[in-house]
Amino acid sequence: MSYAPSELRTTGRPPNSSALAIMVSNLLAAASRAHKILTNRRAVYRLARLEDHNLADIGLSRADIDWAMAQPWHLDATEGLAKRVECRRSAKHWAHWATRF
Repeated sequence: MSYAPSELRTTGRPPNSSALAIMVSNLLAAASRAHKILTNRRAVYRLARLEDHNLADIGLSRADIDWAMAQPWHLDATEGLAKRVECRRSAKHWAHWATRF
């Protein structure tokens, strides 16, 4: 009779099924992320076609759009764009409060 330590005992399923499930899950997550990045990249290209006064209405500048379009393909340009605009708004907010004191 052979004895297997409890760490090596299986529950009736093939030993690599959990590894396969993890690989499939990771693959699906990567595909979903790539789809999101490409969709958002197209949104930035649509923003690039707007005129400067339309961009200003939504709090963006041509430089913001150019910066977002220059980001590497594997980064979500809209996330970086949102952070960039938020930093600018925050700086304006604190500059406004600093002039009051």
